[in-house]
Amino acid sequence: MDNQVSSAVGEKGDFSTRPAGPDRKSSALDSNVLADLEDDQVGSKPAIAGFDPTSFPDGGLQAWLVVSGAFCCLFCGFGWINCIGVFQAYYQTHQLRAYSPSTIAWIPSLTVFFMFAGVGLASLAEDQVS
Repeated sequence: MDNQVSSAVGEKGDFSTRPAGPDRKSSALDSNVLADLEDDQVGSKPAIAGFDPTSFPDGGLQAWLVVSGAFCCLFCGFGWINCIGVFQAYYQTHQLRAYSPSTIAWIPSLTVFFMFAGVGLASLAEDQVS
């Protein structure tokens, strides 16, 4: 990548040695860009006015407990999704053997639907609270 940058910029990072070419004329815009690139404080300005990513609040232990709880819920939920075929086979041979497989398939299908449908409602409720 350094080779690509140096060939586009010029030798030793010198911007002024780059030829203007017949179709390209130097302008005030080029000099402003060069001045910004040579300035030592280029990376210190926030990308969006009034937004500083380093000023995010640290939630501490409470925030990390929320993250841990969400991980545990998702871990259990997706574990259930990966085992649906095993449970359906068990239901077909034991408790629900009188029912067809398509009828039994409604049980895990609705379970998965309600797992994900609740997310939208919880999100709306959380937005109203905060």
